[in-house]
This record gives sequence, structure tokens and C-alpha cells, in this order.
Amino acid sequence: MPKPIDVIVFPHTHWDREWYRTFQEFRVRLVAAIDRIVFLLEEDVYPFFMLDGQAIVVEDYLAIKPEMRPRLEKLIREKKLAIGPWYILPDEFLVSGEAIIRNLLRGIKITLSLGGERPKTGYLPDMFGHIGQMPQILRGFGCQQAVVWRGVDIEASSFEWVAPDGTSIPTHYLVDGYHNVSLFEKKGLSERIEETKVFLARFQGKADILFPVGSDHLAPVSEMPGTLAEVAKHFPGHSFRIGPIEGADLQPSLKIFGNLRYPSKAYLLQGVLSSRMSLKQQNAACQGLLERYAEPTSALVKMAGGDYPEGLLEEAWRLLLQNHPHDSICGCSVDEVHREMNTRFASVQQLGNTLVESNLLKLSPNTSEPGIILFNPTSRPRREWLKTTIDWPEETAAAEVSLFDLEGKTLPCFVEGAMSKESFQAGGDFVPYWQKVKQYAISFLSPEIPPMGTVVLFLRSGETALPEGTVRIAENSLENEYFFLSVSRGQLRLRDKQSNRLFEDVHFFVDGGDAGDEYTYSPPESDKVERSRLVGCSIMRQTAHWGVLRLDYEIEIPLALTADRRERSEESRTIRIFSYVSLRSGERRVEIKTELSNECMDHRLRVVFGFGKGAPQAFREGAFGIFFQKPLEEKPLLPVSPLQEAPVPTFAQQGFSLLDDSVKGLAIAAKGLPEVEAMCASEEYFLALTLLRSVDWLSRDDLRTRGGGAGPHFPTPDAQCIGYQSFEYAIIPFSGKWEEAGIQQEAHFFLHPVWIQPFGNHRGAGFFDSSDRLFVEDSRLVVSALKKSAWSDSLLLRLYNPTGRKLESRVKVRGFRAFSCDLLEEEGEFLGEDFFEIALRPFAIESFLLK
Repeated sequence: MPKPIDVIVFPHTHWDREWYRTFQEFRVRLVAAIDRIVFLLEEDVYPFFMLDGQAIVVEDYLAIKPEMRPRLEKLIREKKLAIGPWYILPDEFLVSGEAIIRNLLRGIKITLSLGGERPKTGYLPDMFGHIGQMPQILRGFGCQQAVVWRGVDIEASSFEWVAPDGTSIPTHYLVDGYHNVSLFEKKGLSERIEETKVFLARFQGKADILFPVGSDHLAPVSEMPGTLAEVAKHFPGHSFRIGPIEGADLQPSLKIFGNLRYPSKAYLLQGVLSSRMSLKQQNAACQGLLERYAEPTSALVKMAGGDYPEGLLEEAWRLLLQNHPHDSICGCSVDEVHREMNTRFASVQQLGNTLVESNLLKLSPNTSEPGIILFNPTSRPRREWLKTTIDWPEETAAAEVSLFDLEGKTLPCFVEGAMSKESFQAGGDFVPYWQKVKQYAISFLSPEIPPMGTVVLFLRSGETALPEGTVRIAENSLENEYFFLSVSRGQLRLRDKQSNRLFEDVHFFVDGGDAGDEYTYSPPESDKVERSRLVGCSIMRQTAHWGVLRLDYEIEIPLALTADRRERSEESRTIRIFSYVSLRSGERRVEIKTELSNECMDHRLRVVFGFGKGAPQAFREGAFGIFFQKPLEEKPLLPVSPLQEAPVPTFAQQGFSLLDDSVKGLAIAAKGLPEVEAMCASEEYFLALTLLRSVDWLSRDDLRTRGGGAGPHFPTPDAQCIGYQSFEYAIIPFSGKWEEAGIQQEAHFFLHPVWIQPFGNHRGAGFFDSSDRLFVEDSRLVVSALKKSAWSDSLLLRLYNPTGRKLESRVKVRGFRAFSCDLLEEEGEFLGEDFFEIALRPFAIESFLLK
């Protein structure tokens, strides 16, 4: 006889920590729900319950009822209550790959502390699509299988999910999602049997079936096990049992590679990439602050013999991760939720900035002499023009000053200004006081700053000779040794001087209507698309080493949608947009800061970059790699049918995207602007970067691009993003293929600038030589983490290969013995002392312990 198919019934509650209610409002319900769950498990009414694959729900509960910890620990040890492996369920495209790893690491630490075990399942029930690197990440934590819903386009109930590096993981597909209340609601037995029959008919083959029972913010009902037993009698070919997901037997017969980003079976809600863009900008700043500055400088302090601020960094990460749930970082909640997110982001910035300042002061010389310490947060050495201010006590300040290195050599620099002022001094080892100082504004060419390392410079009396500059600026043009920008015929044109290739109309703005909601962009039935006019150009900064032009644009934007939301209003506003275009000597990128005041509603504003003719391919930086972006093959017909969602041409990026035709290329790096589109019009190619999307509703059910609602119909006026807006991005032209052009390095130089920390009148630890401590010979490999290990006193170094080819490299770790480790940071084999050699397969992520 054939083996009966096991139906694994897993009762659960899907817990959005904040969404259409605030966190504290939902926590009141959470406490009551977990109280009931504990009672039903302790009384053996339920043999098992899953808390949504998150550990934070227990953390939030125990903050209110700490006396319940022993009872929860007992249920977890007995495997009646499942928590983790996640701390929170994140959106995978809007947070960094490193943040995803920290999320799992924190969730697993909490799970283990409560008596749980290492994870076996990566539970991903409601993310708006899945990154292709997730199988590699889950396997790195020891997971043996995954569970997903959105983004899959298959008929089977299981598949082998393969990451770009070749790592694969057996994966359950929740064909009907996590929502199933047929055994909760008050229904007749015949109706329950029919619903179960329809559900089971969706599954093919002989693999076991996952049967979720639960939904959003639901507490379990005591009748469910008895109801299930009655229903099961009518399906003799199946064996129903309540238990954990790990008990299911997968038999995947097909493979799926990379991202799961298909909207055909369930809404993907990809408009969240540009909802409430300020949240994305703050998140990128906070992630960069912790990953690129606070942790590496803390690691340097530890190398110098100081204390690693582990508790403070843990608190910063805890607050940041609490902003990463999909309904939070996606910007698809009520206004009150996102206002509270702003407070968390501010706390992360306060912690991170203070830690970096403190760390660098500890690494600087113990002296009263004024100076600065520079920190390079990237994986490659760099030397570039910088500017800062340095205070010198007024009674001893020199009339003419210059910057000197540790050997007493002067640096190329010039003083842009000096002013007398009062400076507030407040340290932990002296009484706060005000001091009269002379503050010098200085521009200078830095010496080479080592990767993840520092350089110390002193401000002293003296003069310096400036090298001949390469920047030339005129009323309508700006150039250095690499690029020539000019304003001509109402367009900004950029010529790559080395290849003599011209990018015409390289920077302009386009605005269209948006009749969508926080989840989904939806153009009105009769849209009116407006293009900017370049109406002015003026010089804002003019030196031989650094020039800035201000470009003045005007764009006529309709004030809002009409009352029936089918078209844009006749009334409009002329919006002024100011773009500050910066070019420095020796740099292969054009940096731009754009400012405007948004006075209009119901629209999407994008900045567009002209590539020109050719047949380019699009690539984007994602989690741990640079990936080919397949174009949308055909434009969808609108409106879509009920319960359907139109595929979109926009895609998600982490730091940059590019067009490359193997001869020339154009990359656009952006700070916290994750939505991009590669477009073609009249045989001309463009990259369009979304700056803001103004909408007025959490969800609506009358969209042309989505056939139904995605949440409650609550107004969200803050999502119109009215008021001052600021955006930073860079244009990086290149020749040949991007892999050989150093595009990721140049983009990361823009995304993660040198940190400049003034010192003087403080108690430093004495100069610490960080040069030549860490160096990865192959410039294509990227350092994504340098921090203390979660479990030991060792340091943790993580590298990844962002390319589609195998890379071999020598890694210098002077003063350390290196060991391999997994993502859970458990020690592996010894690799070498002071250096080791590695071979990373395409798109591989590798971690190392340094002792």
C-alpha cells in the first residue's frame, strides 16, 4: 500500500509587530495571546505552537511579564513552543545583507538563551519576495530547509532553491500562504471538510504537506485540535498531526535559481521600494554607520588593547533591527508607526556617531596639539580631497597654519577661512567648560588611508605649497582630468575624456501621477507626465582642486489627482529643484546633491540619467553581490484582473546600478534610494532613479496595477512626503566591462566617505598604527564586517565575492591567527598566521575568526 501523506498542521500566529496599529497597541494583544498559548500548551490542549519564526515576540512579552520566563523556557526546551530563528521578519530587499545576518544571529542567540536549539528551518512566511542569496545565508546558519510564500511561480509544493554561489536548500512553498482560519472560525463540519479538500488538492506528488493554522495577530482557540480530529476522519489517505515544520518530508523535483520575485501567485507589493523614501535614506545611513564605522573602529580599539563596546553596539543593532520588519521599513503602515521609527533611527545615529567619535579619539595621540584622525571605512586604500574644521585655542593659535603628518611632512592643503568662536568642551574626565578658539576651515589632499584603517594629521604653524590643480570651472562647465561637464541647449552633457565618449542629456527629472497606495505604484488612467527644464547654472565653489556647480531646474507638477482619481488636476505648482554638481581632482565620479520642496500630492518624481544608444545590459548591487537585472519582457495590460498584480519594470538596488554594453558603461550610486528602472525610448537607454512617491492611503482596492486591497483602507497623509527633500547620488561613467572597471570600489568610496575626527585637549590612548593590519589583495573582494565575535573574544572578518567568477586572493591579518567559521561564528579550520589564502567561488560569502 502507498504510504499515507503526512499533513503537518502547524498552529501559529503571524505577528506584525507594528502595522495598522502601533507597536504598543499590538503589544497589549500580544501579551494576552501568549498568555493563552502558554495555558493551552501547559494543559496539553495543544501539543505544539509556533511564534511566527521570530524571537522578538518573546522579548516584547517578557519585558511586560518577566516572571513568565521559566514557564516559557520549559515549553521551548520541551519543543512545544517554537521561536526564532529570526529576531524579526525583515524585508529582504530594503535591508543590507549584513543586517540580514545580524538579524538571524540575534534571533538565534535569544532562542538559545531560552532553551531552544540551533535552527533547522528558515521560516519566511510574508516577505515581499526573497533575495537570491538567502539559501547561502540559511545554510551558513545550519538551516536544513526553508519555508516561503510570496514570490514563487510554480505549481508544486516544494522545490530546491539555489543561490548564485550554487548553495541550495530544500524549500516548502506555502501554496495558499500562511493564512488559514478554517479550523478557527465557527463553521459546520461539512464546510470545513470541503475547504480542507480544496486545500489538499493544491498539492501534487507524495511529499508531506504543510498545513498552517492561524493568521495575523490571532490567538489560538481551544477547540482547534478536536476540530482537526473530526476533519481528519474524512481523509483516510492522509495522516494529520500537529507538530513542527521540521517533521515534514520534502521531495523537491525542480530547481529555482536566485531571487523569488514573481507576482503571479501572490501580491509582491513592489511599490514599497519607494514609499516614504526618508525611511530608506535613514536606514541606509544607520546600516552604514554601524557596519562601516562603529564596528570597525571598535575593532581597532580592541586591537590597540582597549575595550570593545559590545553592549552599546548590541543596543544600536537591536533598535535598528526593530525598524526592519516588512511593514515598517517598507513604509506601508499608519503614520504613527513611521513616526516612532524615526525616533529609533535617531537613537541609532546618536549611539553610532558617539561610538565612532569615542573610538577615534582613543586611537589618536594623547596630546593637546590640535589635529585630525582619518578613518577609511572601505575595503581599498584611498587618497582624496577632503574638507573639515579644526579648533585651536585662541591664545596659542597661529596666524598661518598647515597640516602635517606623523613624520613632520606638510600636506597639500589650503585654509578657506578662519573665525573666532566659543567651543563647548565636555569629556568624561573633566568638568564641561567653554573655550575660546580659532576655527580653521581647511581643504586638503589626504595621504593614502589604509583599508579599515586610520591616518593621523596635526594642525601646526606653517605654509604649504599646493600642487597644480586639475579642476577647471566656468559659468556653464566643470571638468577634471577625467570628465568634462557642460550645460548646453538646456541639457547637462558629460564627456569621458579618457574614452572620448559623450553622455548627452545625462541628468534630468520626470514626474508622473500616482493613484496607488503605500504598497503599489499605479498610474492614473489618464496620466500627465512632466519633464524638468534646466533654467540656470551658477558657480558655488571654485578652486583648482574642487568645483561645484548649482543647476536650477523647474518642473510643473499637477497639485493632486482629481476627485475620481482617474487623472491629474489642472491646477499645478512650479517646483524648483536645485542640484549641486561636485567634481574633485583625481576622482572618477560626479557627486550630486539635489534639494527641493515637495508641494504636490499623488505623484512619483524620478531623476533620469541618459546612457545613449547601444544595447546595454543592466546590473544592480544587491545583498552580497552585483547581479544581472533581467528586463521586463512586455508591458502589462491595465487594469489587471481581480487578485492579480502587474509585473513592474522597476527593481531594487542596495548601493548602485549600472548599464554596460561592454564598450562603455554608466553607473549610478545612491544613498538610500533603492528603486531603479532601466528604460529604452527611441533607441536611447536611460536609468531612472526614484526620488519620492507621494500617496495618501495605506491600501486601496481600486488600483489599475493590483486587483484588490493589500491591507486596511486607512488614510496616511504623511506618506505624501510634503516639504523639504534632499537626495545624494553619483554618476560614474566607465569603459569596458564593469568587473574590470573598479565600479564597486568607486561607488563605495562615494557611499562611505572618509570619517574626519578632530582631536586635541583630550586623553587619547596614544597613537595606534593601523596601517598594514588588514589588506585583501584582490580589489574585487569586499569586506562586509569587521567586529568582535558574538561568542568569544576573537574578531570576526567577513568577505564576499560580488562577481560571477571565482576569485583567489591573499588576505593579510597582521598580528592574528585566522580560522574559518560559519555565519553562526563557530570556529573551523586554522588558515594561517599574519596572512592566509582564499579561493571564493562566484558570489560566495566567507567568514573568518581572528585570534
